[in-house]
Amino acid sequence: MYDNFYDLVIYFMFYSFSGWLLEVAYAWYKERRFINRGFLLGPLCPVYGFGILLILLISSKFKSNLPLANIVSIMLLTTILEYMTGYILETLFNVKAWDYSNEFCNLKGRICLKFSLAWGLLGYFVIYKLHPIVLQHVKIADEGMKVFMSHILLGGLLADAAIVILSKTGFMKHIKSRVRISIPLHIFKT
Repeated sequence: MYDNFYDLVIYFMFYSFSGWLLEVAYAWYKERRFINRGFLLGPLCPVYGFGILLILLISSKFKSNLPLANIVSIMLLTTILEYMTGYILETLFNVKAWDYSNEFCNLKGRICLKFSLAWGLLGYFVIYKLHPIVLQHVKIADEGMKVFMSHILLGGLLADAAIVILSKTGFMKHIKSRVRISIPLHIFKT
């Protein structure tokens, strides 16, 4: 599946960005306007990156010859990840990024049957159709460039996450009230 850490970083970032595109397109379809559906400021939805990496790692060990078995296992993995992500966002940051309360067969509005099925089918498509193409491109990329890009992308992701987490936890308001800072703090609002 991968040769090294840097391949994983490239996959993670690619699928996090692809997930963000999917979320923005879905929001555009529903609302007819641009909505940044990510928790971060930048164009990434890390839950997609983590989800695909998790599926890749597990499916490489337990791949079945039966497509339905693969779809069901992907569906279960992504549903558990979606529930845990929703729980963490709600508990730690008081953010409800999605709400399936009005959907049939939902659990606390965090997961529902319709989207679990969708994630299973989408995950199957990604793993068996899209990822082999991504894998080919990553394999032929220069190792030095992969290392460089991984450092840049991870640095950007960590900076973005730090800004969002500090602003969501009220840390920036605390700093603003204690210290006079010469940069405008409004740039850290999310």
